[in-house]
Amino acid sequence: MKKILKKIIPLLLVLSFILAGCTTGTTKSSTGESTSNEQVAEQGNKKVFRYAEEAEPTILDPHKSFNPISLDITYAVYEGLTRVYDGEVLPGMAESWDVSEDGLTYTFHLRDAKWSDGEPVTAEDFTYSFERLFNPDTLSDYGNFAVYFEGGEDYWEGKTTDFSTVGVKALDDKTLECKLVVPKKYFLNLMGFGAFHPVRQDYIEKYGESYGSDPEKAVYNGPFILKEWKHEESLLEVKNDDYWDKDNIHLDEVQISIVNNPATRVNMYETDELDFTQLTKTDIPSYEKGSKVNIQPNSSIYWLQYQVNHKDPKKAAFLGNKNFRKALGWAIDRRAIADSVLADGSLPATRLVPATIQGLNKKHAEEYSIGEEYFPTTANIEKANEYLDLALQEIGKKKEEMPTFEILVDDSESARLITEAIQDMFDKNLGVKMEIKAVTSSQKWDEMGNNNFDIMYAGFGPDFNDPVNYLDTWTLDGGYNVMGWENKEYEELVRFINTTNDNQARADAIDKAEKIFLDEVVFNPIFFGTAVYTQKDTVKGLLRDSTGMDINYIYVDIVNE
Repeated sequence: MKKILKKIIPLLLVLSFILAGCTTGTTKSSTGESTSNEQVAEQGNKKVFRYAEEAEPTILDPHKSFNPISLDITYAVYEGLTRVYDGEVLPGMAESWDVSEDGLTYTFHLRDAKWSDGEPVTAEDFTYSFERLFNPDTLSDYGNFAVYFEGGEDYWEGKTTDFSTVGVKALDDKTLECKLVVPKKYFLNLMGFGAFHPVRQDYIEKYGESYGSDPEKAVYNGPFILKEWKHEESLLEVKNDDYWDKDNIHLDEVQISIVNNPATRVNMYETDELDFTQLTKTDIPSYEKGSKVNIQPNSSIYWLQYQVNHKDPKKAAFLGNKNFRKALGWAIDRRAIADSVLADGSLPATRLVPATIQGLNKKHAEEYSIGEEYFPTTANIEKANEYLDLALQEIGKKKEEMPTFEILVDDSESARLITEAIQDMFDKNLGVKMEIKAVTSSQKWDEMGNNNFDIMYAGFGPDFNDPVNYLDTWTLDGGYNVMGWENKEYEELVRFINTTNDNQARADAIDKAEKIFLDEVVFNPIFFGTAVYTQKDTVKGLLRDSTGMDINYIYVDIVNE
């Protein structure tokens, strides 16, 4: 069953995820000693954290949010069964849990928690939320997580509409049982991921597709409540006084500005309008002098993806040709983009799975190395033109008959600089003409969801620390694969990876699937990213999370020293 999904996570997510294997939850929920309340911010005795996102969030619906900006906010206003903080699994809505000896059954014991309207959070809320997430009609980017649960695959694929056949059951108001197909070492981490945050059935039924599009069209159970959303301008979160762990939430407000231009964001930071900001290569030298630059390698990857099933016959002849796509891939100087265009510690990408991601015993990239057999670090112009000549022969066209292609990008400064560099490389190295179509972030996701592009610049950061997270996104039902690319062997391998209990065979299958995908040249990898930022000395406890949430301000405190 083909589902049009929009899983795009193009910003920076940090260092590899620490997988926590627990058998029983604890009651730990604090992040350390609380700062004295006498040390407060200057804004009316409120503790306020101010930062800027580069684009408008999409819808703030946990089951439909797909970009990192939306995820940052949903992580703050919702909470799942667990919460992951600094690589550690902490209790969330579940104050404890038990795991069967075979690792297949998890029993979560919910605490006495409330929604922001005072109603209790129940196990039935989670059962309803899992059902909605896995329902193919929801078109969630993360619905394929259903395959982890007993009976979940048949429900997700629409072979049954009876959710009682799925291994998710409310035993009573405060007890939720989850039954898995095979043990998953990262399952508790996954239960803290945004897609598994609960929603209330009455609110979904009341607001339908508009749920989460404005503050009043949602109900929250997290540390903060979304109080105000001035679209394309700003958002305001306030502390949730009904949150079960409110004593360890120090901030009174989180003020989020929407500022597209990075120079403007840095200027706002310099004029004390922001407490934190991302940095670009232009800013790094001046901040390094004061030792206030934070640079963290992360697990994000950025690429160009191709419309392999284009509706336009002229463009389809070229973009549907693997040798043409190979020609483009070998014409890109990834080292120049990483070192000169970005100059922020980013690394050239010649594969799909980054070196930060865990494998069977070591990092996956250490156990299964991939060099430059699929994509080069620096442009190989001779080989690129060899592939182009082959493509022209196969297509039956001359070089001067090549159409001009359009690259779809968001209107951020970094996207513009990177695609302009690639545009120049394609022109000089191959004679292939490209035009850049820069639109707002939300427009880009709409264009992607409607499959309306020739070539698109995009990126991804993982939801959890396992290579399958990267492979899942390119299956026929995967979030990025709106083009309808299909490889039967690849599909079977990913299904095997998600369901086998043989870890060595699984690792081998991951390697094989990655190489099939690279050989198909559905995308050209460009670089592996970093998080580069600075923050005020008064900001304590800010994290750049490795998965799901980029800017983690849940336990931030503002301390005037």
